[in-house]
Amino acid sequence: MASDDPAEMVFTSQLAYVEAMQARVRVSHTKYKDLAKQGEMSPTTVGNMASGKTHYPRFSTMFGIADALGVEVILRPKHKS
Repeated sequence: MASDDPAEMVFTSQLAYVEAMQARVRVSHTKYKDLAKQGEMSPTTVGNMASGKTHYPRFSTMFGIADALGVEVILRPKHKS
């Protein structure tokens, strides 16, 4: 997660991003039903995401949860070496 900004996380794999979002949901101490409502999804979806039961969540799930948590997600092309 290399970044010049300590508040910024950079992911090079889908798994790392999913795991980071799972952790954010768990440590947020926000009720899953509240996150679900804000993210426009089912509370079961949020629970499955947080528990790790969902290994490959939908794009809309990841962005919905990020939005509900107030996380800004930025997609950038890889830097060519």
